[in-house]
Amino acid sequence: MHVLRGITLVVLCLAAFAAARVAETGQEEPIDRRTQPSRPAYESERLGELRYSSGHPEHTAESDGQYYYTRKGSDQDADAAPEHMDEFLDQQDAEDAGLESESIGSPLVGNKLLCPDVGRTCFRYKRDSPLRPECWSGLDSSILVEGSRGQKFPLNSCCNLDGKFQSPIKIYFPPRIEKRRGTLNYDNDEVEGYLENNGVYYKYIVTSEKPTLRGTPNEDGLGYVLDSVHFHIGKRGDKRQTEHVIHGRSYSAEAHVVHHREDYPNLEEASAHPDGILVIAVMLKRKAEKSRAFNTLFSNFAEVRRYTAADFDNVCALENRRLANLELSGIVEEDGECLKANSNRQSDNCGILESGPGCGVHVTGIKLNPRSLLPRVPRYFTYEGGLTSPPCTEATLWLVAEKPKGITRSTLDLLYMMETRIRKTEIGDHGNLRPLQKRHGRTIRRIQYKKARL
Repeated sequence: MHVLRGITLVVLCLAAFAAARVAETGQEEPIDRRTQPSRPAYESERLGELRYSSGHPEHTAESDGQYYYTRKGSDQDADAAPEHMDEFLDQQDAEDAGLESESIGSPLVGNKLLCPDVGRTCFRYKRDSPLRPECWSGLDSSILVEGSRGQKFPLNSCCNLDGKFQSPIKIYFPPRIEKRRGTLNYDNDEVEGYLENNGVYYKYIVTSEKPTLRGTPNEDGLGYVLDSVHFHIGKRGDKRQTEHVIHGRSYSAEAHVVHHREDYPNLEEASAHPDGILVIAVMLKRKAEKSRAFNTLFSNFAEVRRYTAADFDNVCALENRRLANLELSGIVEEDGECLKANSNRQSDNCGILESGPGCGVHVTGIKLNPRSLLPRVPRYFTYEGGLTSPPCTEATLWLVAEKPKGITRSTLDLLYMMETRIRKTEIGDHGNLRPLQKRHGRTIRRIQYKKARL
């Protein structure tokens, strides 16, 4: 009897406490919130807001409001986040909500996936990241872009692994060489530009009058205008160090010389049309043919090794916050489901294809002879493919040089040590190579030009 009275007294006390709380707050606390166990937070969508992985998106926990943003050897800290970031994200959410109600089409034009490069997406190469290459096609999927036929589709739809013209691929020697009567060469022997670290790779951007590459193997016989040069390398210690693998062989690194077709005004427009982009892939290896142009770029790598762009320019600012919050919670990121990333799209300064006046600290006034970017032995493998990073548009005509150019051990070290736009990460930690894609019966031709004056 005494026990029952004791229990009754406890129940009455709890009821009185709950009634007092309702009177104070004006509403009863939801039962599932009262019983929610303490658990680590999974995804950080914005400063001060953590979303649980329990499947209840309404459950949030307030953080201490501090964003810890640090990198290897960097003095930059969390207070670098712009004050207006939350306001910007609210505006983005409203825009995304409006887009979701629109009809969604397909980027497929004929048999190719064609996506204009009109967005900036945070993506990663880390194999167990929820933003890894297998997840790229779903990133920022609430953002719809308009194709060349007026149809609308999610931003990175062209990264779909079912695409029939994806890159990079394994290349094997075709049985015969097609000998061409003309040369492959630029119509100008000097360009000027700047070198930057955009957080994905070292990138040289032409700012002077852009030369046109003549003799290209496209059907219309049109030339391609030189836009930029950037570099890819694998994870430290991995066997594969280049995006393309030639007859089973990977070299030390790979350079991509990027062009847009001369009948389009820029890369963004060209990326939505078949053969709108041409990329010359040049393999790099130690003790190979020297190139004054590449050596000029290599000599400036140390100046831009650090990633110095502000959070305002960093498309991965929100991903860095997610990672910082995981670290503060003592969580080690593991293999999981792909995230629907909400990239920071405030600036074009660090864009992958098109970019603004420069990403962070950059070296200007770099002059070089573009003809020196081409191999002395003008033999190439050519095939129809796509870009190897989002938006992965299948608008690319590839020319993969058969003969490599030279690179030194110290330059390879600078490639590995380049700071990326992901906090506390260098390229050598995970590389910046997309996995090899299926060939899907595509024809690979081996063509040889007449030697040109380099």
